[in-house]
Amino acid sequence: MAGITINMENNTIGQIMVGTGAEDSPDNDESRTETRTESDGADCYKDPSLYYTDKTGKPKTLVISNYKFDRSGKLMGHKKDLKSLEEMWKSYFKTHFFSNKNLTAEGILNECEGFSELLTGEEQYCAVFILSHGICGDRILGTDEEDVSFDEILSHFDNNNIKLHGIPKLFFFQCCRGDLVDKGVQASVAASAGIHQAETLPEVSDTLIMFATQKVKELMNVFRKYHHDEDVTSMLTIVNKRISEKEVELAPRDPGIVGAKCMSEYRSTLTAKLMLSL
Repeated sequence: MAGITINMENNTIGQIMVGTGAEDSPDNDESRTETRTESDGADCYKDPSLYYTDKTGKPKTLVISNYKFDRSGKLMGHKKDLKSLEEMWKSYFKTHFFSNKNLTAEGILNECEGFSELLTGEEQYCAVFILSHGICGDRILGTDEEDVSFDEILSHFDNNNIKLHGIPKLFFFQCCRGDLVDKGVQASVAASAGIHQAETLPEVSDTLIMFATQKVKELMNVFRKYHHDEDVTSMLTIVNKRISEKEVELAPRDPGIVGAKCMSEYRSTLTAKLMLSL
């Protein structure tokens, strides 16, 4: 399976190019497709064979936002997050945009299965955002307080689905992953200063997953600022740095975590670099 998972709470072998609707100059286009040799040193990363370039279909994005729960109460900030995600992925990156909200655990799985069936195999990439409560063991809660595992969600997008072979798949889970609170530690001075097609595929590849407890806005800010020059995993490294410098500022339901540290995390089985801009 090809895909990306991003933990916004808390790497990739290749790169994809995705149109944003913005016009680039011919000079920029030529510089992005020019083949470099080893003698070119650091510029050799522009070798087209290192990028996802074989898919030309319009990307698709799914956002699931759970904010009303049977026992846990409402999640705060969901309206701003939804607005930011829609503006970025529908209006800016021009993807086919689908969204749903307040789904049970079974509903989350059904929605992901239905979305995977919409994919034709020609998309430049697909992205899935799930915003909800979460618990230990990489499990996310439905509004009925039942849970599903990340792996159950990802199984609808793995390489057992032949038409999804080679499509970069990006997953962003915004949810807690346990009850432990990171209070931070004192920082030291040093710390602060074309793609070969194999005969068989791993069951999971071309996938990126990101996990995060908060800060959707930070992710959007980085993508908007750097997508012309940086691939997805490079941008996520920037997101990690920015979030590592943050602290929880407001927690009406749990004042004890105010001042706790934030950290995002991503895992990647991407086999090329993925660009969100041509």
